[in-house]
Amino acid sequence: MGDNDVQELRESVAALRREVEQLRQELAQVRPEPARPKPLPVSPPQPPAPKAPAPKAPALAAAPAPAKSVSTEQFVGERLLHYVGVTLLALGAAFFLVWRAAHTTPLERVLTAAGAGAALLAASAWTRKRPPYDKISNALAGGGWAILYLTVYGARAFEATRVLTDPGLELQLLAAVACGAIGHALVLGSRAFRVFCFGLSYFVLLICGRDVAGPQTYLVLHAACSALAVWSGYSDILLVSALGFCADYLPLYIRALSVGPTELGGPVFREAFATLSCAYLTQALVPLIPRARAKFLTPAEEPLWDASLCFNALSFMVLACALGSYHFPVASFSRSAALSLYLALPALAYAILLPRRMSAGYAAPILGLLLLAAAILRLPSPMGKMLAWIAVSSLWVWIGLFLEHPAWRVSGLVMAMATYGFYFHIARHSADERRSAAMALFVFSALSYLASRYYRVWLKGEVPEWEKDAREYWLYAGTAALLLALRGVLEPPAFALSLIAVAVIAAHAAALFSRLHLWAQASALSVAAGAYALMVDYGPNLPVAGPLTPRLVVCAGLVAGMAYLLFADVVPRELSGRWTLWSADQHRAALAWSMTAVYAFAVYQEFPPRVRLPIWALSATAAYLLGRSQKQDALKAQAAVFALAAGAEGLASYAAAPGALLGGPSLPERGLYWGSALVLLGNVLLARSGTPGPADRRISWTFSGLALAMMAVYLAREFEAYQITLAWSLTGFAYLIGGMLLDAAELRLPALGLLGLCVLKAVVLDTSKLPLPQRVASLVVLGLVLVLASAMYVRAGGHDKKDPSSGAA
Repeated sequence: MGDNDVQELRESVAALRREVEQLRQELAQVRPEPARPKPLPVSPPQPPAPKAPAPKAPALAAAPAPAKSVSTEQFVGERLLHYVGVTLLALGAAFFLVWRAAHTTPLERVLTAAGAGAALLAASAWTRKRPPYDKISNALAGGGWAILYLTVYGARAFEATRVLTDPGLELQLLAAVACGAIGHALVLGSRAFRVFCFGLSYFVLLICGRDVAGPQTYLVLHAACSALAVWSGYSDILLVSALGFCADYLPLYIRALSVGPTELGGPVFREAFATLSCAYLTQALVPLIPRARAKFLTPAEEPLWDASLCFNALSFMVLACALGSYHFPVASFSRSAALSLYLALPALAYAILLPRRMSAGYAAPILGLLLLAAAILRLPSPMGKMLAWIAVSSLWVWIGLFLEHPAWRVSGLVMAMATYGFYFHIARHSADERRSAAMALFVFSALSYLASRYYRVWLKGEVPEWEKDAREYWLYAGTAALLLALRGVLEPPAFALSLIAVAVIAAHAAALFSRLHLWAQASALSVAAGAYALMVDYGPNLPVAGPLTPRLVVCAGLVAGMAYLLFADVVPRELSGRWTLWSADQHRAALAWSMTAVYAFAVYQEFPPRVRLPIWALSATAAYLLGRSQKQDALKAQAAVFALAAGAEGLASYAAAPGALLGGPSLPERGLYWGSALVLLGNVLLARSGTPGPADRRISWTFSGLALAMMAVYLAREFEAYQITLAWSLTGFAYLIGGMLLDAAELRLPALGLLGLCVLKAVVLDTSKLPLPQRVASLVVLGLVLVLASAMYVRAGGHDKKDPSSGAA
């Protein structure tokens, strides 16, 4: 390599180094390398951006969330102990009054106690402005107001401190103290202090008794507390007021439950019930006030408001029911309905105005429905019971649909589910009560179908997952009620026909309304009708029209209805194909077998054995033709069953049955026998026609074998010993000729079997039992038949080998 080449190579390396350095600088501008100490030339000096969040870090660390969590120890030490201490101070003041009773006048004692209360209120105001003692200020204020309450009460109640004699004046002073305590609680805004003051007001009225505070006082205080709760937006006042009113109402309630028989339903009851109902409505109607909803529907206040509404409804129902049941031992549906309205009407407002998440919207309609259900159970008339039960449950469901509120729908649904048990409870007493209850079930069925229809119309939006199935429940409820009603008014044979009629109607309704569950009901009912017909008690089964008996009429109607459902196929396959429990093909197979069972049951029960034989044979032909036309293997299998029945019937009635029972066959009976055998034989030709499948080939073997067996059995029964061999030989030969001509292995192989049986009989029996002339005739005829049969096989060139079914046999 020359000097020029070396120089050029050095220049190229230097150029590459410059390009690499330039690329490195450009890359450093996009993403600075941490290893380089020099800052990028394009970046200005570091701004104070990192310093900005630094002062905020302590603020974030001092977030108030951890301060909200109070440990158990902290709660006891900071919040509970001073309330307990104040209570002890109030008791100490009371004992101080007792101690000073022997040394002071009543007025001095009252003033001393009032001064103690005022001192505690002053201490509360002083500590409130001086942390950390402000934590006990509310407790001091509560103790001061408690002492003032007790002082006013003791100024008349206790002999040692009695300075008042007028109950009205005492009540006014108590009201003044209550207003002061409640106003103080509202100003401070402490929930614990507020609950204490309101509860203390009710407690003082409770211990004062009726001589100072009567029912009107309780109602006034209850209404005032409710108004203050709405004005201030504190829902805990409502809950404390509801609890306090129940405590104050308890003496009046106990007195109303302890009157004599002559005072039942009198002024005592009216006073107690009026007080209770007014107090209930005072809080139950609060949701109608827009300001109340605006104040209480917040995350902090809604749970307590919900609890107060639920407690208000529950306490009213329990107290009112107990009061009414004591004063009115005989239940009245009108009184129960009026009582239920107290719960149902506010519940309607709750469903419209309150959020769905509130429990009060669920408790009120359920409690109202329980009241009505309890009253219905005590109605005297069975028909009235059922109609009232159905009307009330349906009414609750329809209200739930109109309001789109699940509580009404669910409670009505649960009550409707109990209708069936209620029906059985009534129906077991007598036939008249069963029919009366059944007539009411027709109404329930219609209402259930209507609810099923409009459930889908109204509930098109977001529906709870569990209620999607409830929409279909009404469809099943209507059918169940309809069937129970029909069973209640119809005898068993007529009820069996009604089952298939309902199935046909349900199938058409399923196709009309595109209701999958209607098709499922029609499918189940059609099969159930067949099973029920096999268990019906038809009684004496006397003819109803000529030779027709109830069993024949019922079974004919069932078979006709099943055949219609099977062959008309009124439900589209795209609808029935959506059902997953069983397919349309499985339904058709079950329906076909059920129809066959009913038909066979009627034939077996209503016809003598020798008449049943041709019926089975013709039934085999009919079933096979239907199976071929409908491409139903189930019908073809039934044809084989009918053929087996014909063969068994022929064996039982002509060969195995004693002559003393059936007697010798007459000429018409012989014709029926041979006609039946020929019908089965003709079915072989039907099975081989067209394009037979595997099922057709199997059935043709059944037809052929049974027909030959029937012929052989008849010949064995009617002829002598040597004649049997001759007759069997000729019959087998004729069968063999037919098999050769038709190239039918199902004819040839049974014929060879019969000829083999002839050979066995001739060798074993004829050669030893028959006289010589008969023995010769039997052997000669049999031999000729076998020779001719062999000749035909030779001439045919082994047709049996060409027939695939022969080799399979």
